[in-house]
Amino acid sequence: MRTFLGTLVILFLLFAAVGYFRGWFDISTASQDHKANVSITVDKEKLREDSHKAVKGLEELTDKVKAKTDSEKVQDKGN
Repeated sequence: MRTFLGTLVILFLLFAAVGYFRGWFDISTASQDHKANVSITVDKEKLREDSHKAVKGLEELTDKVKAKTDSEKVQDKGN
């Protein structure tokens, strides 16, 4: 269970770091009267665009691998 929770924490931190550098999240701070206000803004459209690009890239990669595998099967049958 400890390993599972550790894995979840690492995946969350990885997602947060990638998201911050990709522009999915914006963090701003303000302070007044010895209090700090932290605001997190999520750019849903940027997140959606990047996820669609990732899915499209994976589909293209899958198609290439499938085509290569199919061509290798044809070559093996020929021998």
